[in-house]
Amino acid sequence: MLEWIMIFMFGGSTVVTPEPIYISDQPVSISFDKPITAYNKWATFHVDISQYSNEGLDYLKQNQYLRSSFPEGCIKLILIGENGSEYNFTNSNSALGRNSATDIWSILSTSENVPNIKYVSARISSCKALSATKISWFNFGKI
Repeated sequence: MLEWIMIFMFGGSTVVTPEPIYISDQPVSISFDKPITAYNKWATFHVDISQYSNEGLDYLKQNQYLRSSFPEGCIKLILIGENGSEYNFTNSNSALGRNSATDIWSILSTSENVPNIKYVSARISSCKALSATKISWFNFGKI
């Protein structure tokens, strides 16, 4: 019950990279303006992969194309706490989100419960280069 109250009271999302960044197979460090928090393992990061959308494909074919372009584990993010703890987030092959045919993101999640502590930075890499992407944090703790 307490978890649902926390979701209701503090739930939200935050863009952690206000300016687009370049991501490749070499890890990129991101420092958060303000620490973020998580209340459970349902925390996710959303990475904009819209630059790979193909408006000429129907919905199902575009999803297949994007899933093959970004196979499971292709995008990796390590969330770093102020105490030095690290939690791995990766994309799963089926985790895509979209607002439209041209607004598509890969959803990175973790299989661990993420402790309710302050996280100050992250490192991210991708097997496929993303030239101008934004990253958002979705969980029950706002920045």
